[in-house]
Amino acid sequence: MKTIKPELFWKVFAVELNKALKEERKWFDYYCDNKKWTKFIFKFLTNLSPKFGIEVTMREHWPKIDISYYDKPGDEWDMWASEVAIEHENDPKTWRVELCKLMLLNSGLKVLIAYRNITDRELDKELKDFIKIYKSRKYHQVNDSWILIFGPTADMYDKYDFVAYKFNGKNITKLEDIAIGREL
Repeated sequence: MKTIKPELFWKVFAVELNKALKEERKWFDYYCDNKKWTKFIFKFLTNLSPKFGIEVTMREHWPKIDISYYDKPGDEWDMWASEVAIEHENDPKTWRVELCKLMLLNSGLKVLIAYRNITDRELDKELKDFIKIYKSRKYHQVNDSWILIFGPTADMYDKYDFVAYKFNGKNITKLEDIAIGREL
């Protein structure tokens, strides 16, 4: 199985989320309610894994990662690989905690999906702070691969779009803009 690159994850995520939003008429009502949106997005992410050729998906699996994609089934001590580890955080003030959790994992791709109510400039500062925190850790996975996806909070939906960044353990690069939910 090939490793899933951040660019591919972003493209598939954005295209498929737009399809899912078109099918669900109440999606913005869900978006405005953290519990309903989390339920919606978890189901969406679970159903997304076959698009990457992955059939084994676990929710809230050890060590309490929201969604994990594995190359094959098994328990803790079996031979498997965590292809993708996904953390989803609704609260724009606590997404950094989820990044710290992802730093602890050995996974092909680490994904953060979070929401922001801050300007692009403030988000850039937060991302620079993340790099400092990441570099402060003594040990890292070789060839770390990350994607950080930020959507607007519901009250800022008209002001900001979803954006995505890849992080390779050294640099953060903004990925191609793909509109999510704008045409609906």
